[in-house]
Amino acid sequence: MKGLREFSLITVAHPPGKPLLASLFIMLGGYTMTSYNTVGLVSGYGAIIALYALAKSLFSRRVALVASLLLATSPIFLANGINNLNDYLITALLLGSLYFYSQKRLFLYSVVITFAVLTKETAALLAVSVFVVEVGMLLIKRDRLNKSR
Repeated sequence: MKGLREFSLITVAHPPGKPLLASLFIMLGGYTMTSYNTVGLVSGYGAIIALYALAKSLFSRRVALVASLLLATSPIFLANGINNLNDYLITALLLGSLYFYSQKRLFLYSVVITFAVLTKETAALLAVSVFVVEVGMLLIKRDRLNKSR
């Protein structure tokens, strides 16, 4: 992959999620820092939009606006964006996966959480947590069904 080769010249390609995404932008825009920094820009907008969608679906439009405004102006969030750290991308992916999970869109949840794990291994904690919750809910439902008989 042309962009991945160039990207690996400026950073380590492990875990492979961010390098794969950056290689896409490098293929589109050439081997420039602007192409690389576009990953951070897209991640930031993605995180803000994902938080807005998640907060709106769980609470209200007002809560969603306040939450996304707080995220957009958070110094840590902005610092990660300026330095284009993996944490910036992982924030967007985790918020997106939580939104899809909350909407019961499990295929999209699976795709996004898989890419999140490929971006930073600690994202597997969310996947494991969701799995434990789902198994727990199944066990509770089974117990309630058995007690009602």
